[in-house]
Amino acid sequence: MEAYIAGIDPGTNMAIVIIDENGKIVDKISGKNLTNSEIIEYISKLHKVVLLATDKKDIPERIKEISSKLGIGINKLKRDITLEEKSKFYKDNNLKNLFSSDHELDAYIAAYFALAHNKKIFDKAKNISNNEEEYIKILRLAFRSRGIEPISAKRILENNIKETNKSKRTKRIKKLNSSVDNYYLKIFVLKKEKNILKLKNKLKEINEKYVDLLLKFNEMSIYLLDRIKNNDNIIPKLSFLEINNKKSRKIFVDIINENTILKHLKEDTILYIPKDIYEKINKNILKEFYLVYKYKDLKNFVIPESFSFEKNNKEEQKEDYIIEKIKKMIKDSIG
Repeated sequence: MEAYIAGIDPGTNMAIVIIDENGKIVDKISGKNLTNSEIIEYISKLHKVVLLATDKKDIPERIKEISSKLGIGINKLKRDITLEEKSKFYKDNNLKNLFSSDHELDAYIAAYFALAHNKKIFDKAKNISNNEEEYIKILRLAFRSRGIEPISAKRILENNIKETNKSKRTKRIKKLNSSVDNYYLKIFVLKKEKNILKLKNKLKEINEKYVDLLLKFNEMSIYLLDRIKNNDNIIPKLSFLEINNKKSRKIFVDIINENTILKHLKEDTILYIPKDIYEKINKNILKEFYLVYKYKDLKNFVIPESFSFEKNNKEEQKEDYIIEKIKKMIKDSIG
């Protein structure tokens, strides 16, 4: 298991040196006008970088931005690395031969000091890690969240894995439940549609039967009308006669329509008029008739049960009208 530290010397001539936990140089890159995107891509491809390092106490904004994008912590110095501390590295010719510029050497020095400062953390993480992947994750979390010991970082990662697995399991269950719900919903909708279709067919069947019954009832009523004798007590309704364009000597007036009454009224016609209808029709069209107080309704026919013969005397009506008028005149003159 191994992990890397990336020492960075920012500036126009930027340099990055990668070392492992034993201080061995793994890789390096330098050049003018290196962009942050290029640096992020370079470090990402190395996979094992767990810590960034600089030689300054006050971390440059550029390194902070790179750290944020990569999700990798930065070594925190209590003070800047002094020239005196760097001098022994500058005097090492073998070391100087490994680098093409002082910028690369400064980047290496920053990484070296970061390793020395955090050696115990590397050792602790290695002792509790089951594999390299876990080792890298523990170190990255420990360096990213300062104050967290490797063992605590391991527990956090394990809990995160449990939560992630739980979340995935919950999502799978929700997806499954949703699929089941959709399945039953589809069945419910299909059943409902089937029931609605059955209901519509049933209603259609009932309507057809109802219409058929009405037609048959009407036919039977017409047949009955032809069989009724003049002295029968069963009287056809005016509305029924009008609809079916039939005639009858006896008529039960069930509609308030003067033209219809006159149309069916012949010299020998006998009208049967219920009291409520009589009060609303024009009395001048009436001569002799039966005023019906009680009757049995047979749909298109009636059987009068209580009635009285009435005769409309126009002269008497005229006299009554004159008398009433005189009374009103006298009342108005006194008043």
